Amino acid sequence: MTYSVKEIFEEILKESVTPFLKKHGYKKQNYNFRKTENGLIYLINFQASGHNSVDYAAYYVNCGIFCAEFESIVGEEFIANPKEVDCLFRERMERITGSGKQQIEIIESSDAGKIRITNELLSELEKVISFFGKTKTMDDLVDLCIERHTFFYEKIFHYLCIKKDMIRLENFFQKFGDNFKDDDRFIFFESRLNDILVSHGIGEMKFKA
Repeated sequence: MTYSVKEIFEEILKESVTPFLKKHGYKKQNYNFRKTENGLIYLINFQASGHNSVDYAAYYVNCGIFCAEFESIVGEEFIANPKEVDCLFRERMERITGSGKQQIEIIESSDAGKIRITNELLSELEKVISFFGKTKTMDDLVDLCIERHTFFYEKIFHYLCIKKDMIRLENFFQKFGDNFKDDDRFIFFESRLNDILVSHGIGEMKFKA
């Protein structure tokens, strides 16, 4: 039997991905899968490429972890149904699994192609589930974001200042400096983080040279 490439993806999602993620506690809503546990929401989102056509389809897999308590502490508005873009931790699947494949590409309209893609995708999702399983609390989430250089760095910095968590605050500050030591924005980030420190009544820090 042959399929259109979009039909292949939809069938993989329905027949294999949804049952697999449901087994691990995830609920499906369109192309989003969510699991809530211990105050954390784990999200997996399938995003269609803008270059999809009749005989070619590609999908990104976006992964995230959201914590309503964290958002409340840093003064953010409550989000009842967060999306992956709202998550404190956000990364594409290939960065978590190390696969190097930026997209799920479907170019074979055949049973064999469908089976191959299904097996590869489920294997990668298994790694994501295992990765998520290491983050069980809000503190675990903050540590994960510090380690992997979160996109929402200012939120993390505000949170650590509010908590007066000087050990992780210093660690995050210096890791940030290490990441940008060869970047033209080195001085900007040092100044921006110090603005946050001062706003919380904490003394300024300096990036290590």
